[in-house]
Amino acid sequence: MNSPEQPTPPRAARCVIRLTGWGALLLTGALLAPWGVLIWWRTTERRAPVAVTPAPRLPAVTGITRTRPGPWGDLELTRIMLEPPREFISTQFDYGPTRWFFRGATPASLSLQLATLPWTEAQRQEVLNQQQWEIGPSGITILPSAELVLSLSPDLRAALYEILRTDPANSTQHMPARFRGDTADEWFANSALPPPTLALLKQLVYRRGNALLFSDPQVVLPRLSSDDERVAVLKVLGRKVSLLVQLRLHPDTNLDEVIRYWERGGRNKDIEPLLRSLPRPPGGFALDIAHLLPRFARGLLYTYPEPNSDADRVQRDCHWTSLNFFASTPNDQFADEAVATAKLRNDYYPIVGDPTFGDIIVFQRSNGLVYHSCVYIAADIVFTKNGRTPQTAWQLMQLADLLPWYADDPDVTVRAYRQRAQ
Repeated sequence: MNSPEQPTPPRAARCVIRLTGWGALLLTGALLAPWGVLIWWRTTERRAPVAVTPAPRLPAVTGITRTRPGPWGDLELTRIMLEPPREFISTQFDYGPTRWFFRGATPASLSLQLATLPWTEAQRQEVLNQQQWEIGPSGITILPSAELVLSLSPDLRAALYEILRTDPANSTQHMPARFRGDTADEWFANSALPPPTLALLKQLVYRRGNALLFSDPQVVLPRLSSDDERVAVLKVLGRKVSLLVQLRLHPDTNLDEVIRYWERGGRNKDIEPLLRSLPRPPGGFALDIAHLLPRFARGLLYTYPEPNSDADRVQRDCHWTSLNFFASTPNDQFADEAVATAKLRNDYYPIVGDPTFGDIIVFQRSNGLVYHSCVYIAADIVFTKNGRTPQTAWQLMQLADLLPWYADDPDVTVRAYRQRAQ
């Protein structure tokens, strides 16, 4: 029930994001799995979007950054890397040739379109060679050689794939492997992959906004010497950046205010005794905020779901996660789009002010389609499940880092909703 799930930070406090489909991980050489959407009620279309504070630059892997102050207390962030389990990666690889599909193109129109890109002369001759084209009633497919794909510069690759990604038929451009980071070295750090394999991967990485992308598994996988190495590559491509978040209590911390913030959802008996029991030495005492989350979220954080059996086909996606956040026992009916839509329509209302702990952040188009939801925690940190597949973990992210996963449609806005009093 998730959906196309990448972010150019907003220009101002209010942000409008663009949305695209994205893939969590490769199971059989394909980079993505489709996401579902909700049909939201139309009466909320004109509500003000959520104000998002741009995320500070975090250290590459280690180091601590403090958030802006607020009623949640003094929060410290450490960036970590999550990688899907080996057993979730299929070894039944389907390489197939690289195919670039241009829907609705004619030989004349495609030649003109391709001529606008910065090819070398050798590349231009190959890509315009109509002997390598499949011309059909719905468009034209180009079958480039692996050598041509490898020869593309990062800028040319980004420009070409920007065209290809608009059509789901180009699945690996439409839903590439993505990583929020500054360099490919950061993405592939400590992977233990052989140097030639790392060099090959880095050669094929390109950038969109502040995200690094990879769309060419069919070029890399056949070149590897073993299934073990192929699995290792897919695991690395499936990496995602998450956060460890700690609440630091100081001697002068306004403990009453902090308790009021974190006890939302009728959880005073769970929160107040814990926070009042903790020491507050001069240097402060750090508590992982996992201890302050409801039991449901605490049990899922930083974990991957078990692959569904034949008897259990519940799609535990973003909406299932958001609507069950405060639940003592999760309601699997929220995996059904119709049920989730009814729950949101009947039991939640849009808010205009700042979101607070437990509010649901919704990524929504003006036509009512909801592509993603997550739960607001504090200081623009959210609890999120970015996809319905077992290859995506439950994690904490800064909202400004989540935005790029939806940055391809100017019609999409971010809004906050709060549960009505029961």
